[in-house]
Amino acid sequence: MSELNSLLDSIPVEQIADQLGVSTDEARRAIDAALPSLVGGMQANAADAAGAASLSSALSAHAESSLLDGGIDAASVDTEDGAKIAHNVFGDNEGAVTEQVALFGGVSPALIQKVLPILAPIVMAWLGKQVFGGDAAPQQKPGRRGGNGSLDDLKDMLDGNRNEPDRREPAGGGLDIGSILGGLLGGGKGGLGGRFGDLLGTIGGLLGGGRR
Repeated sequence: MSELNSLLDSIPVEQIADQLGVSTDEARRAIDAALPSLVGGMQANAADAAGAASLSSALSAHAESSLLDGGIDAASVDTEDGAKIAHNVFGDNEGAVTEQVALFGGVSPALIQKVLPILAPIVMAWLGKQVFGGDAAPQQKPGRRGGNGSLDDLKDMLDGNRNEPDRREPAGGGLDIGSILGGLLGGGKGGLGGRFGDLLGTIGGLLGGGRR
């Protein structure tokens, strides 16, 4: 199971469905499309030095979040912060990305607009703990998607092809955030690939316009 799929399995789908007044199936499809799009947007923003530095700073700030402690409670998510994160990730293309993600998930753009602010702080807390340390393995609660929720260290995932050069550190030193996120999305054995790769292929041209 990929690292990102483990996080997906730990999202409280039924709780979010109740919170948003939609069916569990609708919520699941929205989450399955929205969460990878957030990570894909972060990866695209990290393609240049300014974007990578901005993302690294944001992840560091969220690494100490208690949001994942004891299992994810959607009711405790700061959606105002989540809306800011989503806008920072997608920039001026947020509306266009939302429409494409909704089309891919078979849900309404309005639902994606509601789901993104819930997921964004969760993704930031999880990635922050993975990159900067800490136990980022969300514990399962009743009503989850299923799965054991266990997460290996995110950087270990990049060792999927041990014949490739280590891409964790760029030439100038420091963490290569783009490569870490790329591994999640298909650059290593823990990547999603497949259907989620199709999603990112669809919205790829809209990504990379986030905060620098």
